[in-house]
Amino acid sequence: MERLESPIDALELIKGASGAQEISHVTTFKAWRKNKLGEDLLVTIEVRDYGRATPLRYVIVATDEVGRTATGNGDERLDVALLGVHWHDLDNPKPH
Repeated sequence: MERLESPIDALELIKGASGAQEISHVTTFKAWRKNKLGEDLLVTIEVRDYGRATPLRYVIVATDEVGRTATGNGDERLDVALLGVHWHDLDNPKPH
């Protein structure tokens, strides 16, 4: 088997072998975030990397422990994608 330099190198191989589209490598982070009510909630932050060939390479999805989700526009730069996340969506009332 060929040695991959990074998970991103695997995207094209997976796409070619499986016929799947919109493949991403997902890196997950966990963080504590205080919302506007002063509650400390665990947030799972997914950094979805769709590869170098995609203009909207990075997409961020953040979900707190009660099910609220925040996303934003994807971008070719990770820092811009992170700044574009609508973090305030995690301050909305709890879903039913």
